Amino acid sequence: MNRLAAEYELMRFHWSNVQVGLVISTGRTGTNFVQALFSQILTGVDARHEPRPDLFNVGTRRMWGEVSDAEATRELRLQRLEIRKELAQRGVNRYVESNNNMAYLLPQILNVWPQAKFVHIVRDGRDFVRSSYSKMVVSRSTNQLDALFMTDDDKRRRLQACDLPGDPYCDRWVEMSRFERLSWYWMTKDRLICDVLEGHPAAMRIRFEDLFNPEKGVDCVMQMLAHLELMDALDVEQSEIAGLMGKRVNESSSYLLPRPSGWSPEQQQQFNDIAGSHMRRLGYDI
Repeated sequence: MNRLAAEYELMRFHWSNVQVGLVISTGRTGTNFVQALFSQILTGVDARHEPRPDLFNVGTRRMWGEVSDAEATRELRLQRLEIRKELAQRGVNRYVESNNNMAYLLPQILNVWPQAKFVHIVRDGRDFVRSSYSKMVVSRSTNQLDALFMTDDDKRRRLQACDLPGDPYCDRWVEMSRFERLSWYWMTKDRLICDVLEGHPAAMRIRFEDLFNPEKGVDCVMQMLAHLELMDALDVEQSEIAGLMGKRVNESSSYLLPRPSGWSPEQQQQFNDIAGSHMRRLGYDI
């Protein structure tokens, strides 16, 4: 599609008459589960988890300064054009996307979807580090399990301290352990989200720990639906939701790190030094 044709399509298939809800986080927070649950309990709502293109490349390129804010906004519109056309063809005017890659595109998202409502799922950073440290993928070259997130051979070039002007960890990044880098990654990514959405009238915050608490989970789901103005789309009894919440999608089944209480004193100090202030910002004890 040439530029002129693309501009015509973007004008034709605008989002102004679509109700948009966005579930955003650092990742490792159950957003895949949220999308799967919404797809089961809602009618007339198109709910997707990290649809392709998943926005990772345009988001990180924006953070690296390789594309301008205006270019990132246009790329975001283009990368969601096919979804908008599909919604129009099906006559669907409610869309929910759960996608942690949106953390690096929030100013652009507010331009493309000014009507959007946001759910920010936060998780204790120590548990994020433990979960991410244990995230594995089968290597195509060796057919063995390789670790993801901040490894030297990570399949994706994730944000690093030297990508951010003035970041205090740039000078020692090459010496930092994977554990320290994950602590930085969680703190930095969630801080970027908070800096835009904290106090925003269209945003609410849900704790991962509450969402997956058997005594609080259903209430959290109902709060999200109310905030996203989707209560009228609920197609099951509230009592049925509890039965759907027993197993998370994409959760870690085994861990390479112990629980934070079992971390070494050095690891506990490293995490506190890097991420302690942001933990307190979110209201977690540290």
